[in-house]
Amino acid sequence: MKKRDYNFGPLIKITRRRLGYTQEEICDGICTPSYLSRIENCHVIPSEETYKLILERLNLDYDKFIEDLNNLDDNLETIYSKLLSKKEDIKDYDLRIFENSYLYLGNNDLYIKSRLINCKYLLSLQKYLEAEDIINQLSVIYNSFSNRNKFIYLNVAISLYYLTNQTNKALNLIINNKNNFNIQGSDFEVACFRFNVALILCKEYRHFESIDYCQNALEYFKTVYLPNFSFKCHILLAIAKNNLAQYNLARTHFNICFNILENSEKMNRPENYNMVYSNLGCCFEREGNLEKAIYNYKLALSYKKEGGDYINIIRCTYKKGDLGEAIEYLNHVNNIHEELPLKLQYQRDIFSFILLGQLNSKVANSFSDLEETCLKYFEKNKLYNLLIFYTKLFADFYKNIKLYKKSCELYEFALETSENIRKGTN
Repeated sequence: MKKRDYNFGPLIKITRRRLGYTQEEICDGICTPSYLSRIENCHVIPSEETYKLILERLNLDYDKFIEDLNNLDDNLETIYSKLLSKKEDIKDYDLRIFENSYLYLGNNDLYIKSRLINCKYLLSLQKYLEAEDIINQLSVIYNSFSNRNKFIYLNVAISLYYLTNQTNKALNLIINNKNNFNIQGSDFEVACFRFNVALILCKEYRHFESIDYCQNALEYFKTVYLPNFSFKCHILLAIAKNNLAQYNLARTHFNICFNILENSEKMNRPENYNMVYSNLGCCFEREGNLEKAIYNYKLALSYKKEGGDYINIIRCTYKKGDLGEAIEYLNHVNNIHEELPLKLQYQRDIFSFILLGQLNSKVANSFSDLEETCLKYFEKNKLYNLLIFYTKLFADFYKNIKLYKKSCELYEFALETSENIRKGTN
């Protein structure tokens, strides 16, 4: 940063008032009171010599402040780099940088940067409400940011919206800035940014665009040994290609993931194997190969007991007509003590109704309430594959109890949803 980038007006005003000086006392022999007023209110930035003389009257060292501010910028960037790479823990002395607010009075860009990086730190602690409060405050003045701060803002805000399931907000940010991404960061930071964009696009069923951004990010991760980031890229590419019905291509990425896990001691963890096998099971399920889907879901469970994999097995065994095994795994789910995410709770409730209840016209009203609640949730959260499957499942139930009109309405809705997804992915 250049010295002329700093605006010490607010610091001068606050310090002068704290010490009990009038403007006339401070500016005597240096400038007029009206000019000092303009300096304090950020209407003008004086010469370096004028700053030095005014600060000297306040017993402040101009050169020391410049040095502190330059160090502050470097320290903020170091903390941000730690948060992105996750290679180093954030220490207590790192966090003090957010508390020394007096330093930021010299430069508004640094203050904004500190707020953004503090927001990134809050995300790492899963303090999403506090992080969102900062983003909401800063969004109002986004257009006044430096290009560097705009880029940090986009990276942090997109991460926040992904983690809090507000993908519409993230997508709007991406679309509004797509032709004006001021890339102001290291190669690693740019790669992380493009991966974050790919995550949002994949969640929004814009799979071709997601693949482009993810492959772009992967080009950087290929040049350096960062197995964690390469792993995440290949998982995302596999998911996107699976959604495009490119099943063989998806499986090539899963194979690369297995290679990464086998050749990296740090990555060779049960939860990572669970992730690959679970997604591989989904690939086979979408392809219609239920035997291999169930086999991989069970392998996923052997590495880590996840409620989602139990539900996946129930769904696949039900599709196969193996109701005994479906009930067996449903009992496993019902014995899980921790609270399941809503998308799993609803699936569990549906199968409990179907497999453990007696479905007939007498229970149709209760089943109808469950249907309305579940399908609305799947649609609102863009869980379209689940929406289509369970819409057809409910339609089958109504057909079996001879409520043909209701059954036809649901079949038509499932067909329409499938067509809309197909159009969206082309």
